[in-house]
Amino acid sequence: LDAATGTWSLFGVARDITERKQFEHKLLHLAFHDPLTGLPNRRWFTEQLEAAVQSRPDRGALAVLFLDLDGFKVINDSLGHRAGDDLLRAVGQRLRQRLRPGDRLARLGGDEFAVLLEGLRGPRDAAAVAERLLAAVGEPLTLHGREVTLSASVGITLLHTPARSLRPGELLQQADLAMYRAKAEGKGRYSFFQPALQEQVTARLELERALRHALARGELALHYQPEVDLASGTLVAAEALLRWRHPDRGLVLPGEFIGLAEETGLILPIGRWVLEQACGWARRLPAALADLMVGVNVSARQLHQPDLVEAVARVLATSALEPARLRLELTESVAMQDPAQAARLLHQLKELGVRLALDDFGTGYSSLSYLREFPFDTLKLDRSFVRQLAHDRPTTAIVRAVVAAAHELGLTVVAEGIETRQQLMAAYAVHCDSGQGYLFGRPVPPEEFPHQTARLRMP
Repeated sequence: LDAATGTWSLFGVARDITERKQFEHKLLHLAFHDPLTGLPNRRWFTEQLEAAVQSRPDRGALAVLFLDLDGFKVINDSLGHRAGDDLLRAVGQRLRQRLRPGDRLARLGGDEFAVLLEGLRGPRDAAAVAERLLAAVGEPLTLHGREVTLSASVGITLLHTPARSLRPGELLQQADLAMYRAKAEGKGRYSFFQPALQEQVTARLELERALRHALARGELALHYQPEVDLASGTLVAAEALLRWRHPDRGLVLPGEFIGLAEETGLILPIGRWVLEQACGWARRLPAALADLMVGVNVSARQLHQPDLVEAVARVLATSALEPARLRLELTESVAMQDPAQAARLLHQLKELGVRLALDDFGTGYSSLSYLREFPFDTLKLDRSFVRQLAHDRPTTAIVRAVVAAAHELGLTVVAEGIETRQQLMAAYAVHCDSGQGYLFGRPVPPEEFPHQTARLRMP
């Protein structure tokens, strides 16, 4: 206030905060969006889901769809991460185009997407959206000059009434469980959550918890099954087979826990232990069995372990086992997950002097064409072929051709699952080199194996 003139003067400082506001807006956008696809992220989806769960009942049923791409890792590994990123962007765009107005889509991470649907009349509405999404993903896509076709598995969980005690994470978990059920049923499809799935997950978690302690507690053991030369009847190898003596459930077979060990990564310490035990056992066998080969199974997770070759070399050196007496066995599906990497690793293992076997031939790709790329010594025919040999002429013709082709490539052929003399004679007639199965002997603990083989006679 100027006393002489009676006028007021106002002084201030102005600052342009446009850039700051733009930066804050960008930070907010990044906090709630996936930078790769531009889609909302898990945090945004969780908040949207929480608000929807608490909403009024007159808005109809609510559904959460959990979508996971089938075989994305193979594409990502074979074509490269740039191609994988482009694929995820394309899939995100396709999914967005197939949704209804008001449906909310987010990328949760990796190759996982989630969709929130509201105002549904029932399961059919959710299923209709899932079918559109599956169709969108299944359309061929040109990626870096190559046409790629993939599929997805979708899990769906429905909520008909407000459930203030049900957290968004639980709904996502239910949809996730349903998605895994869709994968187990064959992939490329959708499945609805059922309460029984939760019981299965609880049982699985309890089994996982017990498996984490099984190795330290000495609950794991190896049994050995003989492999016999079909022409001479002599013992040529023994396959190491893992067993778990659970303190409450008794003997647990590999089919019940190997998949779990693979998923959780426990297969790596377990696999190292199996290799050490099998090589040490073979080295300590009596003089009469001093040339016996021991077969050890290799899982997909182990094959992709960076130090696999070094680990095998260390075990051979520590056990003092001749490399030629160790045979590493892997299935077709394991070898073909990433053929280029598998071939590279197998050639490195071959340089150590170990033998390599393609296990369970006939359950996967069943193609001999790719065998030229892999340095296998042995092909093991799956028991499903052997079971039909004696009475199915088309199977016999196929097996005879497979054995002949394998021999041309320099491979020996093992017939697995021989249980009857009739199957034995059929395997011998198509020129299989050796056989394995209950007819020759069941898997037995290491201390019993020498006594079992002493009683071994060609049936």
